[in-house]
Amino acid sequence: MLELSADGVTYKSVVCENGHTLNRSRSTNEVQTKCYGGTTSVSPGALSGTLDFTGKFETAPTASQMSGNDIFSYMENGTYLYFRLTTTGYTRKGNGYITDVSEDAPVDNLLAMEFTLTIDGPVTTV
Repeated sequence: MLELSADGVTYKSVVCENGHTLNRSRSTNEVQTKCYGGTTSVSPGALSGTLDFTGKFETAPTASQMSGNDIFSYMENGTYLYFRLTTTGYTRKGNGYITDVSEDAPVDNLLAMEFTLTIDGPVTTV
């Protein structure tokens, strides 16, 4: 389950989830030297990542749930968010911004929503 918070204290669940994907990667720094016939040294670089969410647009949330309008407003306003992602056996926590929102309104289905939260900083495991 994905939960978001604008203050880092009060988290609300993002309901009607179809699925989510946490993506993390680390860049590398390469330096070529004249040592030993021209070798390349590699060192770890910066971390980056995204959290991609797919689900239905919630129009009638409870007090502990996010609405689709909340998600859309966070993206429009550039709100810095805290996230908590809980799956059986572990929790991931981090921060970031919603940088992409997509809404799909098929004729015979509920309004679908996809969004990307671009991670800013470390992701911790609890």
